Amino acid sequence: MSDRRAEFDHTDKSPACGREEHGGCAHVAGPRGGFNPRRLRLELGVGLCPCSCHSSCPVALSGKRMTVLFRTWRESCTCPGAEQERRRLDETGADLRDFDERLEERRRRR
Repeated sequence: MSDRRAEFDHTDKSPACGREEHGGCAHVAGPRGGFNPRRLRLELGVGLCPCSCHSSCPVALSGKRMTVLFRTWRESCTCPGAEQERRRLDETGADLRDFDERLEERRRRR
């Protein structure tokens, strides 16, 4: 069965791969989102770079999937620039939790 939540049509390369700097690419092309027809809601994720230099990464693109949950990328991406990007996000205090995590937090606060 197809993962419909992630079938958004974005084929942008990451900034590093766009400059042909594949050794420093974090595999992230930016935030992406779309409407999930199965759950009837907007869902967000991390857009992945479609460049072939990411083919050995555990979160490499497959089929029509162009996004993954931010948590999945953070925990599983093994691309050369991923660790540096994770540190940068930690240092800036970026809150990139997934939609489900934010929803759960709202429910707990109520």
